Amino acid sequence: MGLAKMVLTVMLSICNLFRFLTPIKANKITFISMTADHLEHDFLALDRCLKKRGGYDLHYNLIVFKKGLLDDFRYMLNCFRQLYEINTSKLIILNDNNFVVTKFKRKGTYVLQTWHACGAIKKFGNQLTTRQYPVKNYDVVLANSSYWTQAYSEAFGVKQEQIAITGMPRVDVLMDQAYVHRQQALFDQKYPQLKNQYKILYAPTFRGNVIDGLRYDTIDFEKLLAQLPKDTVILYKMHPLLKNISLGEQERFLNVSDEELYMLLCSCDCLVSDYSSILFDYSLLHKKAVCYASDYQDYAHTIGFNVKYKEEMPMDICESEKELLACLQTRDFDEERLRKFQQRFMEHTDGKNTERVSDLIERIMKDDR
Repeated sequence: MGLAKMVLTVMLSICNLFRFLTPIKANKITFISMTADHLEHDFLALDRCLKKRGGYDLHYNLIVFKKGLLDDFRYMLNCFRQLYEINTSKLIILNDNNFVVTKFKRKGTYVLQTWHACGAIKKFGNQLTTRQYPVKNYDVVLANSSYWTQAYSEAFGVKQEQIAITGMPRVDVLMDQAYVHRQQALFDQKYPQLKNQYKILYAPTFRGNVIDGLRYDTIDFEKLLAQLPKDTVILYKMHPLLKNISLGEQERFLNVSDEELYMLLCSCDCLVSDYSSILFDYSLLHKKAVCYASDYQDYAHTIGFNVKYKEEMPMDICESEKELLACLQTRDFDEERLRKFQQRFMEHTDGKNTERVSDLIERIMKDDR
């Protein structure tokens, strides 16, 4: 743990001595996120469902964590607010690992980890030896499939029976064809010039970490487009931690990093990614995808995988731009292989994940442990 985290821990520990002054409120639920300053994905679906059911006092602590002197100070201040929410809420709902929960979870407070992904191709959390502190203090972790039980148990520091195979609330909308059509219409309204184009979405994950610096893989898109049909356009959406990065822009190459992810997934004809979990979400739309993993060997050695990457991923895996070009020059894909992938990694596709998780929350809120 770095010096700044040690100082923060001491300051929070002093404040935490006075937690007896802030009793837990039996119906209070607080959403905490360091990756978005608004409700989205699982949080948004659950918030709507819980409001509809009624009876809960819902609170929100939503910020985007950034690096920088001023941002570090803002984060420190927010940690005190998180401490207050943890000490007064019956349930804390997270979408990422949380330092304050790990260090200062109160007895009587439950923590539900939704995570911000539909799976974990790459190792993460406690599976990595490079973490500054071990993750702990989660009561329940949501998962799409029993496939993730062991990996999530290791990564989140929980017992396997604490993994709830409910499916992720976020993907319910992808089972709704009316929603998919609305997203496509919204995209066409925003980008009318692309309506009859073959749209490839490039959406990679990041390399490195927030502390040591973030990196991303690069592709010579100009060279790639010159060898693809004229009706092909490439859209790119950087990872939220890299959304300020621009790879340039031209008529057939557009930056869509500020656009909503699901609108893009619904509207594109082909997804190019690498080790990103959005490949799981996208698989529900039954369209072509390609994995571009030029650093596969290094990634396998330094980070490692929770899946047999080359055997279990249902799309072509390219380790060079030449291989990528060959994959993109055909618009076919293996539908049967994709179907088997969904059966293994996306067990619940009935559009009722949000209801299942809300039922789980209802049981938690009635528990008087």
